[in-house]
Amino acid sequence: MSPYFKGYFFACLGTLAMSNVYIFSKAALLEMGLIEFGFCWYGMAIIWNLLYALP
Repeated sequence: MSPYFKGYFFACLGTLAMSNVYIFSKAALLEMGLIEFGFCWYGMAIIWNLLYALP
């Protein structure tokens, strides 16, 4: 796979991933309150980052 194609592929993949995060976070925010959403959202982010950082 050429670096040119790989660059466009990863750019498109990143765009799709970010749009999914935006769409699903907006959908979740409509289902629960702001405080509860923030707690769940940032709680999951902390857990995800801790799991990633473990050796």
